Amino acid sequence: MRITGPDRYRLTFDAKAFVATCQTGTPKFSGIATSKKPKLYIVSVGEKPIYVGITRQPIRNRLRLGWNAKGQSGYYGYAWRHRLTEANLDIWCHEDAPVDNPDLDMEPRSCFLFAVPGSGRQIRQRFTSTRQAPFTETLRPQS
Repeated sequence: MRITGPDRYRLTFDAKAFVATCQTGTPKFSGIATSKKPKLYIVSVGEKPIYVGITRQPIRNRLRLGWNAKGQSGYYGYAWRHRLTEANLDIWCHEDAPVDNPDLDMEPRSCFLFAVPGSGRQIRQRFTSTRQAPFTETLRPQS
């Protein structure tokens, strides 16, 4: 499994709209954020994850779904968009996903090992469903 990233964006938002700014200051998504490959994305505040998601859509499309959701089909969107006004968005991409089942390694019940941006720690996230908070276990970095 070849994973690239993280690519970091700064999100500023209210309950109705969002703006993403890349690390160079450009107000748009680029690179892995625009691909249709499987991606893991983490929204964090103060370097603490508040939301973890997966998608094969370009990130802008996925976020737009979360912002425009009104509950008609039972999905009300991202709850944190009502309580916060800014957050970081980190994106990882599965570059060599299997052609016959590209979500196989990125589905919600999978385990992922990744570095928490800026913290120097490694954590393992286990997802039991995309609607539940992840179980987090701190691991010691390997020497």
